[in-house]
Amino acid sequence: MLPPPSAEPTFSRPVRILILTAALALTGGMVGAVLGAIVSILALGPVEAALMPGFIGFGAYFGAIIGAILAPLTGWLLLRRVPLGLAVGGTTVGTLAGAVMGLIVGGGNGSVMFAIVGFVGSAVLLRLTASRARERTVTFSPNP
Repeated sequence: MLPPPSAEPTFSRPVRILILTAALALTGGMVGAVLGAIVSILALGPVEAALMPGFIGFGAYFGAIIGAILAPLTGWLLLRRVPLGLAVGGTTVGTLAGAVMGLIVGGGNGSVMFAIVGFVGSAVLLRLTASRARERTVTFSPNP
């Protein structure tokens, strides 16, 4: 007699890694596209941005590519122990803060580099704070 089918599909470890990497790339691409469009609008101003939708599209396209590359890379290298929502939210805020700082300092020319620095800086900060939080966590075992 065959065992009853499981409600949850089971995948091998390499397949799970591939699925997670693709999901991270997709999430990073979507968030990067939104941030790229936002920064393009901020760089131009809302009136000029309405007249140049191609510029906003290019910002979204470029942000999607950068996000799709950086999200899985930092997810596997730095953010493995950070909760997913915190990792996505924290790096999004860091990226946007860096891009805005780049617009202020460089007038649009340095916003991409500042955004990447903000992303990486926030990922490192999340990594450090997550590891410290894990060290402070007290676990109780049922057997002394």
